[in-house]
Amino acid sequence: MKTTARLLVPAIAAAFGIGVNVPSLRAADAPPAKPAEAPAKVAAGEKPAEPDKPMTPDKAAPPEKLAMPDKPAAPARPVPLKPAERMAVQTAANALLLEYGKAMKEKKGELPREKSDYFPEAKPAGVTPETVLDGLAKRHSSDPRADAYVKWQLLSGISGQFPPELKSKALAAYQAAPRPPAHPGLGKMNLDRALNRVGIMKKEAEGDINKEYSTGVSQYLSNIDVILEYRDELYARLPVDFDTYVAGLNDVYERVTAGAPANEAWGKISAALRGWAITAKDPKQVMRVAGVITKLRETNKDDRNRPYAKVTWTDQGLKWSAESPIRDDKSLEETAAWLAEQAKNPGGGLGFKDPTEKKK
Repeated sequence: MKTTARLLVPAIAAAFGIGVNVPSLRAADAPPAKPAEAPAKVAAGEKPAEPDKPMTPDKAAPPEKLAMPDKPAAPARPVPLKPAERMAVQTAANALLLEYGKAMKEKKGELPREKSDYFPEAKPAGVTPETVLDGLAKRHSSDPRADAYVKWQLLSGISGQFPPELKSKALAAYQAAPRPPAHPGLGKMNLDRALNRVGIMKKEAEGDINKEYSTGVSQYLSNIDVILEYRDELYARLPVDFDTYVAGLNDVYERVTAGAPANEAWGKISAALRGWAITAKDPKQVMRVAGVITKLRETNKDDRNRPYAKVTWTDQGLKWSAESPIRDDKSLEETAAWLAEQAKNPGGGLGFKDPTEKKK
């Protein structure tokens, strides 16, 4: 790497380390004796980058949820489970924490499983939708990645979707899922300063800067992958109805305000929304969802939520370029318009273009 590119490294280190509160891949270097405490111990040993201040998004914290006129039903009061009923899932959670810790040490950050498949097709005694939900309601680790990994795998304890009578509790677990940390590319002030130190007129530094930055982005995406996997898997297990779509749109919104990738999550929901809207009994709900998607589109286009993607050479020198979390802006626009028209003319066989072509 050339000297000019090295000047950017401290800012990148801050961006992809402590500054965004992404747990280090070394967080589970040793399988802990007490799984719930191990991540905190490792975190306490981490040292902040010295040359630059930790990189944080240049904006105020986003709202907790995307505002919706209607909210999902309040979680039903849970039926207390007996200790013996909790044992099978709790034992699995403990084993999964050890599995995660060992993988972080031996595989250098690579997850031990590629999909939610810890439980076999024939579920062990005591593993039921009720006990799985009980496990999802608990915090298994102070490390959000470890917590998400355990819960992602616990979802293999149910077949198909949660039964309707457990919908409220499942929605509560979805809404309480670990949130993706902010993309380091939202720390634009520090990255701009770093680029200025390199020298914006040094065209030859473009390749080295982008190579270093791309490495950091890849690290960030690797760190949040299991968090998004858990959210995706849990969403797929929810009974399909208006409340689920509300929760799903809030999930997409949280990803967008964090600058995290949201293209695939939006694509899945937008395709399902069209089928739901055609048969929806309440046109007002359809219109409200259309309004929410319009708001989501505005949020996605807001520069505060568009992380820097790379450095490009312009007639004014080197300059950062940004990218929206949902790259398919046209799909957002078309889906909102289609839903609004469907609400005005339910079952009318509208001729809007089907926004199903998604960018990956």
